Amino acid sequence: FQPNSMAAPDAGFMERSSYVLAWGAFALPSLWLARRSGNPVALWAWRLSGGLAVTVAIVVQVLIANPVVATADVGHFVIFNGLFVAYALPAAMAGLARRWIDIEPDRNIGLVAEGAASILAFVYVSLEVRHFFDPGFERDGFGAQGVELYAYSFVWLLFGVGLLAFGFLRNATAFRHAGMALVCIVVGKVFLIDMA
Repeated sequence: FQPNSMAAPDAGFMERSSYVLAWGAFALPSLWLARRSGNPVALWAWRLSGGLAVTVAIVVQVLIANPVVATADVGHFVIFNGLFVAYALPAAMAGLARRWIDIEPDRNIGLVAEGAASILAFVYVSLEVRHFFDPGFERDGFGAQGVELYAYSFVWLLFGVGLLAFGFLRNATAFRHAGMALVCIVVGKVFLIDMA
């Protein structure tokens, strides 16, 4: 990403996304190994690498430097673009980690993995809607009008129902709660914003 300036302190959107994937790709085999052999080094490797990946993905990629706030070239394809790399793949990794988390003595780590997967997947589908209507993320702010406003409601409702169903099928509390909260938010949005 920066072959001529390795010491540069800043990293772009795709570079940060690649770091998150690399840390997640290190954390998942470590978790699998710790689960299989009970190796404490692998367990701590999973905790540190996975924690770093989740922290950077949520705090930096979602809250501080997402494409709506900071300029980022995510490509022009509709689904398989930089957003997929930055949000969908880490969400899938967090979901996979949740399935193997039974080795952890603290059950709250499973809730963290579920929450991270839910947040990253929600941000992915939301930013894909924005990318569909504004491919270069050139419009300032989070405002939307017309068909885009209704598209958010439709996509969020489908996503919320999907989270609810997945939460019941897998007996995952965080997914159920996130799905129910999102469905309630969509109902409120439809009546208070869309119909206005």
